[in-house]
Amino acid sequence: MKKIQALILSACLLFAGCQAELEEKFYDPEKYRAPENMIMPGMFAKVIYEWKIFIQDYGEYWWGLSGTGPAGYAQIGVRPMVYDAIFNNWTQQSNWNDNFQNSVGSYFNHSYERIRPWGLMKLMLETNDGAYSRENLLYFQIVSIVKDYCFMRNVDMFNDIPYSDALRGIDGVLFVKYDDAKEVYHTCLQNIKEFTSGLKASHDAMSDASRAIFKQQDIVFKGDIDKWIGWATAMRLRFAMRVSNVDETTAKEHIADILGGNSLPSRDLTWDAPFTTINATLSGGGETWVRGFIERFTSYFIPDVVMKRMNRGTLAYEPGTDDPRLPVLAMPTKWGDYRGVRMERAAAMRTQAEEKLVYVGEDVKDEKEEDRKQRIEGLRRTYNAAHPDDTMTARQWSLYQNIASSNFTIVNYTNFRNNLDVLLGINAVSSYNMKTLVFNEPPVYMSSLAETDLLLAEIAERNLGSTGKSAAEHLADALKHSVRFWYEYNKRSTYEPDPVEFPKYSKERVKEILSPPEPSAAIVNQYADVLRQTYAAAPDKMEIIMQQKYIHFNMIGIYELWAELRRTRRPKLEPVTTLNDTKSKVQIERTRYPSSEQSVNMENYAKVQAQDNFTSPIFWVKNPSESFYREDLLP
Repeated sequence: MKKIQALILSACLLFAGCQAELEEKFYDPEKYRAPENMIMPGMFAKVIYEWKIFIQDYGEYWWGLSGTGPAGYAQIGVRPMVYDAIFNNWTQQSNWNDNFQNSVGSYFNHSYERIRPWGLMKLMLETNDGAYSRENLLYFQIVSIVKDYCFMRNVDMFNDIPYSDALRGIDGVLFVKYDDAKEVYHTCLQNIKEFTSGLKASHDAMSDASRAIFKQQDIVFKGDIDKWIGWATAMRLRFAMRVSNVDETTAKEHIADILGGNSLPSRDLTWDAPFTTINATLSGGGETWVRGFIERFTSYFIPDVVMKRMNRGTLAYEPGTDDPRLPVLAMPTKWGDYRGVRMERAAAMRTQAEEKLVYVGEDVKDEKEEDRKQRIEGLRRTYNAAHPDDTMTARQWSLYQNIASSNFTIVNYTNFRNNLDVLLGINAVSSYNMKTLVFNEPPVYMSSLAETDLLLAEIAERNLGSTGKSAAEHLADALKHSVRFWYEYNKRSTYEPDPVEFPKYSKERVKEILSPPEPSAAIVNQYADVLRQTYAAAPDKMEIIMQQKYIHFNMIGIYELWAELRRTRRPKLEPVTTLNDTKSKVQIERTRYPSSEQSVNMENYAKVQAQDNFTSPIFWVKNPSESFYREDLLP
């Protein structure tokens, strides 16, 4: 007992602070001298609020959106091919190192640091009586689920990781062995199953006063235990599917238990972070994760692997034919249509040389030659003139002069990155809708009905369990849920565009483009039928499922999509064609361990050193030799 009293005393001293209490006496043990009976609730709140667990931070997104980070290599969001320096060096490992290490690689150390309270929580339960356990067990159970969620996510990035001896510093274990990745997954899946099954009983066993404290401390779900059960179940399904290609027996056991338990969430699970982001974003200050978005705004262009699956007909948006999420996820080009970024540099450069403001496109395929010549000549007169056109304001002329270095295909001038009407007036390819994703107060994503339906579609297609529906029906459901998810996401934004710089875009038109009205149920159902037919006719069903996953997660699920790309080898990407018509087929399978492991934990690190590279696959990859890329575009 003396040991735990000493630990509590040291924790109280460590956690003491002098700031005023948070709203409704929220106990944060890092900032407040919490009473002894509040240590467990405080540590629970500390863990779930830590960034890089549920909340992404500025740094990881700044590096991840670098152009040679996970978003670029996985073709989720990319820079147009006119970025010579990035794409010419696409295959050089030195480019991957900093960008991958500082984005996904940062999860290794941060996970162990930020779930460290788990060890003290475990000891406190073991050294106190049953009454104490009854009032505090729930906190430990949830943090244990979060811990194993973090460890499986680390396996997805690093493969073998320290697990069984991790977080045992309180016991004097400082140099930690690496565990087999597959065994870590087995243990974590089973732990999450067992801890989840006990959450309801632990919650009900608490006194009314303790449940009130739990509600107060739970900044995620405000004390709603059913939501915690739903999230934990959805995550177990996600990770069970991750191993399904290499350990079908284990996957099926968990899938059957989940499908028979009726505990999957019945709503999208998101929550509002206790801070605001939009003012920091617009000013370029603050350490919020959307700051990483806005500072990397030139990585927001939509590659064809995404665009061509949304924009199916002409380049204009055609309701019922095109994906109803297109207007809320993408911003139109300066021509008012939607086109993606081709990953072929030579085509981009040829077009740039021919006409300064037009990016490659099928939009000119059927154009009459005379009309084409007149259009090009008009562009040349305007942008080669020594003075502005009569229709241009002085500010517009200044804008055009300042973005000359961007090759006139996209806005690459920092002073104008907050002017979304400028992006609408200049960009020759579509970027993601920045009002939806950046100029917003984005909720923290936990799980969504669309994600669950896409997992269920794969289960039905591969006959891994009985879902009660066909894969095509789950796909249609996923679409409907995703449409609602993204239009609701867009509606959260209170951003109002600055006075417009382009006469053709009135403020009202800009608002309409950035905040499109949600499509009717008839339009959504019509496209759901198109999706069902596409799926039925597809020779590769997983390609369609993964295309839908790319569209739904897009920029908020960069790391999840990178993991699913490596697991399924789908959707098939377009090879990046750089200088001299060289097609790049780089497949980054994992990130490297932090360099500190080589010096601090060298004996244990030596046993995994052989896999410490970017090309050794994670254990759940069934066929590592299968290419990420479309065979018809390979040399």
